Amino acid sequence: GKTSFLLRGRIDRVDEIEKHVYRVVDYKTGGAFGFKSNAYFEKGKNLQHCLYARAAEAILREKMDKTARVVEGAYYFPTRKGKAQFLHRPQNRAADVNSLLNTLFDIIKNGAFAPSRKECFLCNDYALCQRTRASLKEKRDNILNTALQPLRKLEEYD
Repeated sequence: GKTSFLLRGRIDRVDEIEKHVYRVVDYKTGGAFGFKSNAYFEKGKNLQHCLYARAAEAILREKMDKTARVVEGAYYFPTRKGKAQFLHRPQNRAADVNSLLNTLFDIIKNGAFAPSRKECFLCNDYALCQRTRASLKEKRDNILNTALQPLRKLEEYD
């Protein structure tokens, strides 16, 4: 069957780029640190563009345009720090989105949460937990540790 979940957020802007065809734009007030122009999912860390696109399409179809298609999600960084970058994400990878969501649900189901280096780097205790990070990497990389298989699978999502 289908898996469902509750999603809460606020869509900043929806552009009609041609009749019945839309783009969802999310404004980012900071810099583009952590957003790569050539990466779609950032190994499971960047899903907002596809989740908002799906939500916007459902809302548009229900409220005003029965044949609406959201074909793009985008991030806009309008500030000086963001250098007015506009990162486009075509919404043409539905099977990959579903697969990634199922992988994330498996991580939740297994209760196996391990920080990545990126999150550790932002932590105030970064210098204190080098040994813990090395241990987590060793555990994550051990293929016999089946509970962490979904975490390893995240590496497949560009």
